[in-house]
Amino acid sequence: CDFDSSTDGGGIIVHGNLNMTGGNIVGNEAYYGGGVYNKGTFTMSAGSTIGYNFAYWQGGGVSNCNNFTMTGGPIKSNSVGNEDTGSWSGTGIGGGVWNGYNYTSGTFNMSGGTIEDCTAQRYGGGVEALRANGIAAGALNSNNSEAEYRETWRRLTAGKLKLLYVSPE
Repeated sequence: CDFDSSTDGGGIIVHGNLNMTGGNIVGNEAYYGGGVYNKGTFTMSAGSTIGYNFAYWQGGGVSNCNNFTMTGGPIKSNSVGNEDTGSWSGTGIGGGVWNGYNYTSGTFNMSGGTIEDCTAQRYGGGVEALRANGIAAGALNSNNSEAEYRETWRRLTAGKLKLLYVSPE
């Protein structure tokens, strides 16, 4: 992931190591990583909350480009939307967590905590990080294109999804 200090990491930018063992990262805004933009090693433990953050492009709660371990705490009520950016199709991805650029540069390990009530304009309300780590997850919401809807439905009925997120709209 490239980094631009004027647009990335609304709440915190991690370049080294950060252990979040308590506290809240809330109410922030950025293009990438509304709450946290991680290029280092970030660990989130019980007693911590990342919530009510917004990103225009990727990672409403967390945009992870390196190592993110979540052992507790909620990532909740974050969102990612679309600014009028032209034809690039990547906008509005990963409401809770966006993991890596082109799914190759981030590692996300989740052994505790929750990702809840996160929304994404394009896809991956809270699911994009799971998909990026090989978990068969899908999402259905009003922003799915007809092709995305059909593919998700096909995978669901074929028994290829372990998790389906349906947006409460």
